[in-house]
Amino acid sequence: MAKSSGKTYYKSFINSAEISASYIKRYRKIYIAVTLVIALFEIIMAIRGLFVFNFTNPKHITYFICYIVLLVSSSLVSAFLIVGLKKEQSRKSLNYVINIYSFILLAWAVVMSSMDMLGHGYPIIYLTVLVVLASIVPVNPFFFIPLTFVSSAALITLDFVLGNTHVLVAADYINITVFVIMSLLVAFRNYMVTASEEKNKKELTRLSKIDVLTGLGNENSYYTFLDDLAKIHSPKLEYAVMVFDLNGLKATDDTYGHRYGAFLVSEVGRRLPGIFTKSALFHTGGDEFVVVVISQYKELDELVKKVDDNLEYCPVSYEGVDLLLSVARGVARHKPGETYNETYQRADRDMYVNKKEVKEKYNIKGR
Repeated sequence: MAKSSGKTYYKSFINSAEISASYIKRYRKIYIAVTLVIALFEIIMAIRGLFVFNFTNPKHITYFICYIVLLVSSSLVSAFLIVGLKKEQSRKSLNYVINIYSFILLAWAVVMSSMDMLGHGYPIIYLTVLVVLASIVPVNPFFFIPLTFVSSAALITLDFVLGNTHVLVAADYINITVFVIMSLLVAFRNYMVTASEEKNKKELTRLSKIDVLTGLGNENSYYTFLDDLAKIHSPKLEYAVMVFDLNGLKATDDTYGHRYGAFLVSEVGRRLPGIFTKSALFHTGGDEFVVVVISQYKELDELVKKVDDNLEYCPVSYEGVDLLLSVARGVARHKPGETYNETYQRADRDMYVNKKEVKEKYNIKGR
């Protein structure tokens, strides 16, 4: 049970990271502007520190180190994002960099506020950074929530350690709690809005690649798949192409109407995934289907037999009308040095041979 929960948590974390990275990509220029402004401020503070700090004082040294750390980290993140505008970066790297930077920024704020509290000041730097982070950070909740609570606990613990100095009073604890809750609400709002937009974007992308009638890949996704296949330059890649065409579909359309023919086409789309469980399936238009078999290549002979058993001649019923579902199939194994189109043409010729045999065998009339 624990193992399953761990996998669920990890999957949720990865999904959140994907959403966070989408947020970063969209507002990359804002991130660059913010990190550059922060770096500029730290340059000013570091230069000022050179003139006003007493470098024998541990507190002054700590302040100066904090300025340099934030200056360096902000500059590096800015450079990373600027380069990313010219060269596309992976979502994973974007998410890691911004999350690490968020951790550095919160840690910096905790240390700076701690120094202020030692001087009986209020931890306003930490609270400001907390709200700013919630507003502009991609807000992966699995990262941001624990970090927020840990950093807040660190400041409150410091207050207890300081004891009788009375840095904070009850009202201050309420203020900190309100700031934490507010930042988490803002963070979740950003996350949920981005998650919703990302989900809609993925759904639109999916729909653009899916054939509505059959649920299989459409012609667009078929050609995209072929482009990806062409990029694989491995002579060891084994695959086969299967081509399918319905027998007697025109006769069904002419006799009962196109709605009944569409049912037969959709029925093929429903049955093929049950046979080709790990292959690429496409409805390329009309009554034509293509399956590219890669992962199931060693099972090809068995797959062909399953097609013949389940689709060669199948009486079906639709809205009380008895119909015939009959599919002709052609198959060709890819040969070394052969193009995909050449393999497809062999499968297509084999399909027409099979169509003639099946129609003669079952006395099927029409195209």
